[in-house]
Amino acid sequence: MKPSLFQRSFLAVVSLGFASQLSATTYAVHVVKLDKREMERNIRSDAYWCAKATWHKNDLDRIFNHKKAKLDQLSDVADNIFEGKSRCKQNRALAIAIMERLVGPDPLTTERRDDLRSLVLRHETIATTQSKARAKELRRLMWVRGYFFEEYVQKEGRNLTAEDKRELFSNDAVWKFLTSYAARYAGGQPSMLYEEALFDPLSLRHDPVKYVARVEANHLRDGAENAARLLLDAKYMPRDAARAEALLVKKAPYSEEALVLIFPLIEARLESKDVVVRDAAIKQLEGYVNSAELHKDSPKADAIRKRLIPFYTADLKGPDLAKQSEAATALTQYTILKIVEAEQLLMPWLEKNLSQGALDTNHVARSILRQLIRSGNSTAAKILEADMARLYAKAIDVGQLTAEHGNLAKITTENDYPPRAVRNEEQGIIEASVIIAPDGRIVEAQITRSAGETLDNAWLSLVSRRARRLTFPNAEGRYVKAKLPPVHFKLNPCLDSPSPDSSPQGAIVVIAPCIEAAPIVVLRNNRMN
Repeated sequence: MKPSLFQRSFLAVVSLGFASQLSATTYAVHVVKLDKREMERNIRSDAYWCAKATWHKNDLDRIFNHKKAKLDQLSDVADNIFEGKSRCKQNRALAIAIMERLVGPDPLTTERRDDLRSLVLRHETIATTQSKARAKELRRLMWVRGYFFEEYVQKEGRNLTAEDKRELFSNDAVWKFLTSYAARYAGGQPSMLYEEALFDPLSLRHDPVKYVARVEANHLRDGAENAARLLLDAKYMPRDAARAEALLVKKAPYSEEALVLIFPLIEARLESKDVVVRDAAIKQLEGYVNSAELHKDSPKADAIRKRLIPFYTADLKGPDLAKQSEAATALTQYTILKIVEAEQLLMPWLEKNLSQGALDTNHVARSILRQLIRSGNSTAAKILEADMARLYAKAIDVGQLTAEHGNLAKITTENDYPPRAVRNEEQGIIEASVIIAPDGRIVEAQITRSAGETLDNAWLSLVSRRARRLTFPNAEGRYVKAKLPPVHFKLNPCLDSPSPDSSPQGAIVVIAPCIEAAPIVVLRNNRMN
């Protein structure tokens, strides 16, 4: 029976698939055979070079100068000879000799870093007295180059003593390497080991003059404290206070040691008869002890602050109101830092200026009291409370304020309408009575007509934050009682024809963003009866 067209097609596909599968299998077998051949060829090559190296073990130049020799292959050969694998006869001394030749005479600058690591590990594996000494020497050299190539720094430098480092620095090859690196990067990234050797008085490379010059050239001023001490001690070089101070200026705000070193240099200028020089010294020390977080809880910085307090005392008692305010502001920071001497000076000045001081210093005193109260100072809270009680009794009642007074009409926008009130469709009119401090700030407010908690709180927050410098010429320096203009919070339903205005006369109107009426949804029952 002759097969159908479908059957013939099916047989053709099956045959094609079987042929493809057979071809793929044949190819795989061929690849495996090629891999085995390649491996065998490599093994024979390694064995050849192993034999050649063994034959010329007393004259390795014959191997390294061979025109077909490749350094990577010789590295593998040394590994095979050390382990006795790949048909190579084990000879650890020969393997070490080949690795030493690959690394070269200067491990500090060798480009074959992997061979250097292998050489160290092989010496440590042999563990003879001579190999241990060589491994230790190489690891120290690797640590030196690690400062520049980021190798072995943490691991190897951890166990080095000062004597170990001095021994390293005395090595001519090491010193040549460090000097070369330092010369390439003069004035930039410091060469820590190079500078350390120059600074160490027990080092053969000790050179304080060169050390100071290196630190001065480095814009980061790493080592500024050590260099300044050399310039101030005058033990190894002439004393030069000006150079020492120039080195310490950038470090003093962030370094306790630098601050202690620079303070005596500036302190001498505090007693200068030249007021400009004296004030500049005070400002400089102020900047150091107040600018950095590091010095906030520092006993050494506190000692400097206490040294400045007598100068602030003189300014507080002087006739210059501007200097009084500056001194009071400085003592405020010291009081916050719990310096008792500063608080004992500042508090009487605050009480005096609140009761009988000029208007400018009166404002400064109230600002300082608020700052101290925020820091938790209970004495400041009592002073302000007593002042308010004294002045409230003498407060002047100025009656109803208008929207135009103190620019009150412009302290609100439609964005100030509380979103919660919009969602809940809350609106209404608020009236409030306030007490205004002599500096024009509202210090107390009481709602006399409410529009609900949400709107009331929003209005009180607005006026306390934005209604400032409310001045009253006839009540200068006094507390003032007043009624704020009414404020009308109105919803906006987005109608084409606006509703008639129902706001009281002179009211501040705050209109909510447009609210669209919710669509009416009619549910119909489409089920057939």
